[in-house]
Amino acid sequence: MFSRDNLSAVNREIVTVSTLAGLETVQSQLRSHLGILRNLGLNEVELKRIIAELSKLNLMAEDKANEVLEQVLKG
Repeated sequence: MFSRDNLSAVNREIVTVSTLAGLETVQSQLRSHLGILRNLGLNEVELKRIIAELSKLNLMAEDKANEVLEQVLKG
């Protein structure tokens, strides 16, 4: 996914965050990729909107991603 250029950097990171949120024991990677999205210019509202979309498929993934996002936003 990262070696091809069919997706923008932001879209690749959104896919990565969505995938990691559904996996167990990858909080540090999830934290890193949420940080990358912040560095790419997404603000808190946009990040929370992405995570809210996860609830449509996986409530546990949304909960985990929200916990990690709070850590990222605190710095």
